Amino acid sequence: LLRHIQPQPELQVHDREGTYYVNVDVSRKEGSVRAKRLGLAKSGLADIFYTQFQFAAKLLFTPEYRGRVFTLLRHPVERSVSMFYYKQIASWENPRIYRPDLDGMNIGVWLKRGDVQDDVEAMYGNFMVARLVGGGPHNIDLTNDDLELAKDILRQKVLVGLITQIEESVNRFDKYFGW
Repeated sequence: LLRHIQPQPELQVHDREGTYYVNVDVSRKEGSVRAKRLGLAKSGLADIFYTQFQFAAKLLFTPEYRGRVFTLLRHPVERSVSMFYYKQIASWENPRIYRPDLDGMNIGVWLKRGDVQDDVEAMYGNFMVARLVGGGPHNIDLTNDDLELAKDILRQKVLVGLITQIEESVNRFDKYFGW
C-alpha cells in the first residue's frame, strides 16, 4: 500500500493514534540495511525491532549498542494440529501448503496415515531450526547437531514466552525490559 512512498533520508518517529513507529522496516533485508546506515540502534528511538532475520540483528547491533532477543513460541504439536486444519482451507496458499485432500478428514485418520512428518516438513522444512543456526528458511538437510545448537541458542540467548501462557509471558517481558 505504501510502497510508492520514497523512504525518508533520516530517521523519523510517526504517531499512529498514540503508538509510535520509526520509519524503517527491519522485517525486510533492504530495510535493515537502511536502518544500519541511518544508525537506528544508536539513535535509541525504537524499543522493539521486529524481524525474523538473524542478519538484521547482526547488522544493527554492536557491543556498544546491544539488542536482546525475545520470542513467543507455540508447542509444536499444537502448531501441527492448527496447520492440519489450516491446510484444509488455505486455497490461497501454494500447493505444498494447501491440501484439499485433507478437507473433512478426521485428525486421528491423518495421524494414522503416517505422513504427518512429511506434511510438517513440507510446511516448515525445519524452519525454526534453520533460522536459528543460520540456514535458509526451507533447509531440510539439517542434522541433530543443528537441532542441539538451536536449542542451546534458545536457552542461552533468547527470552522465551509461550503462546499458551501469553499473559504470564508478556508480564515476564515487561519485567525483564522494564516497560
